[in-house]
Amino acid sequence: MTSSWHPECDVTPTPGEVDMMATALEGRHGVAAEEVAQFFVDWNAQHSDGGRSWAWAAVAERIRQRTSRRLSGERETRRSENTSARRSR
Repeated sequence: MTSSWHPECDVTPTPGEVDMMATALEGRHGVAAEEVAQFFVDWNAQHSDGGRSWAWAAVAERIRQRTSRRLSGERETRRSENTSARRSR
């Protein structure tokens, strides 16, 4: 059986592929998704596969961005709830 992996192939992910992998990791690993992606960044870098390391770095960054947006949204929701509670007193 021959392997379909070719180290000389371009592994640059499309934005859609980055989103898909970020979604898959978040669904599978929850809050640890960014750490899992970072593991693949580091592992590929240590094994001289800069292209895949770069691709995983894009996934890790996308997960960080999503997490930041979620946390910002939660803070905004809490702020508006607190403001509403103060007004109703």
